[in-house]
Amino acid sequence: MLKYHLFTIRTLSNMHVGSGDTNFGVVDNLIQRDPTTNYPYISSSSLKGALREHCESNGLDSVSKIFGKEAKNNNESAPGSYKFFPAYILSIPVRSDIRAYFNGTCPNICSSFKKILDDFSINYKFNYNIPKPEKVEICENNKMGTVEGYEVKYNNDISDKNFKDLFGAYPAIFPDEIFLNDVALNMPVVARNKLENGRSENLWYEEVVPRESRFYFIVGAPENDSDFNAFVESITKSPVQIGANASIGYGFSLISLVSEV
Repeated sequence: MLKYHLFTIRTLSNMHVGSGDTNFGVVDNLIQRDPTTNYPYISSSSLKGALREHCESNGLDSVSKIFGKEAKNNNESAPGSYKFFPAYILSIPVRSDIRAYFNGTCPNICSSFKKILDDFSINYKFNYNIPKPEKVEICENNKMGTVEGYEVKYNNDISDKNFKDLFGAYPAIFPDEIFLNDVALNMPVVARNKLENGRSENLWYEEVVPRESRFYFIVGAPENDSDFNAFVESITKSPVQIGANASIGYGFSLISLVSEV
């Protein structure tokens, strides 16, 4: 029987987990998106691959048991005993004239998060009363500023420490449609250039998830598994690199176990 555990990801640098798609003319490399919501996400295969590589580099003894055995030298592959689910977005940093950024999210993300906790019987209390804001609501009582150009309203509920631990230190709740169209579908695009003898040989544009974004994901592990603590220590004690472009510092992220073991 599997027990399900909740983890969070905080991106320390820009992340590009590619979908293999282009938008035909403007952005050459697009990020992965949840096919249901169109929010940025990390597929379970991409996430599992990154965690496996990290555990292997840390010398974790139980890699084959946890992640599965790869087919090598005529030996057959075997499935792992842990189940890895996609990483879904919690918050994305958004610009403001009040402070450098707020951690933007929306009621739709909060509702999905709460439902997944219930569906997987995760031992974590998320008692937040999810609003349907007409304005962008922030955790600071400042009526003079804007977030992404929108007027703001103070919401004391998102000043709660548990909420900030999940979504970031400066939460901002957007109406669902504004968050999707102005934030989630409007991610940063970075120009990349390959030079040969000082001349540009290839210029392309890459969509990224900005640093200080937050995701969550679920891992199912056999109940009372003796290797689980070592697995948690391996993926939480140092930054994990997720996605492409590791050599230029992309995708370095801190992972935390949130639910009780």
